[in-house]
Amino acid sequence: MTHVAVQFAEAASGLASLGLDWRMFLFQLFNFVVVLWLLKKFVYKRLVDTLESRRKIVLESLDNAKEAAAELEKTNEKTVELLDQARSQAADIVALAHKEAAAMVEDAEAKAKKRADHMIEQAESRLQQDIQKARIELRRETLALVATATETVLRQKVDTAADKKLIASALKEAE
Repeated sequence: MTHVAVQFAEAASGLASLGLDWRMFLFQLFNFVVVLWLLKKFVYKRLVDTLESRRKIVLESLDNAKEAAAELEKTNEKTVELLDQARSQAADIVALAHKEAAAMVEDAEAKAKKRADHMIEQAESRLQQDIQKARIELRRETLALVATATETVLRQKVDTAADKKLIASALKEAE
């Protein structure tokens, strides 16, 4: 035992040569062990639990972020599909509008042509009526002139019946 004490004394003197006090060293070692035990008993468990819960939250957040990214990708694909459908429908609507516009133009042209033909027919009908009226009027005037000329030639006035006979025979001869 003295041998151990001698070795301990030699070790203590070795520590002293380094400027360390072996009693203070033991006291600090004891304090360290007590603090380590207290931390392990009261703090370490809670600290590990808190870190574990935070790790789980971070992992859940990463999973949620991956799911959100996948949902975003799906939404982007759906958006692209909807835009393609909308473009297709817009093109169909434009084509239909062009067809309807062409049909409306054709219908308007047909109505305008029909109206113009009707107006031409009315104008021709009026023209024929005016020509007929002018012929009748010309005939009356011609008859009146013939009657006047006949009276002048015959120097006598003939009654209306005789007048008509003379005019009719004159016209037959003229034709």
